[in-house]
Amino acid sequence: MAIVDNKIARQSGESAAELLHDEAAKHTASMEHFWRAVVDAIPSEYIPIVVQPKSKPMTTVEAATFAEEILRFGKYTGCRVRDVPLDYLVWLEEQPDDFRKSLNRYLRHPSVMAEQAAAEAAEEEK
Repeated sequence: MAIVDNKIARQSGESAAELLHDEAAKHTASMEHFWRAVVDAIPSEYIPIVVQPKSKPMTTVEAATFAEEILRFGKYTGCRVRDVPLDYLVWLEEQPDDFRKSLNRYLRHPSVMAEQAAAEAAEEEK
């Protein structure tokens, strides 16, 4: 069901983008102001999604290699990527990066960095 929903959402997004493009063509003298207003109208929680650059597809060799990777988390822990249902992979890909970003910032906190340094020093003493 998720793949069907994603396809419909993508089609709706493409239709909206086409309408925006057509509307922008009417404002050639103030094009920057038009697009700034569009961006300003996007709810802040969706800005990271909107500004993410599209990644290029993997090469055939990269895809074959990645398909053999083992998932180390989640519902399909221990499964090869190629054996995981596509709707689950799509769902994973759509998850926000908020946790990862927060984790990255947490790991840079001075107290956490000190704890990590102490743990590494203790490990070196062994």
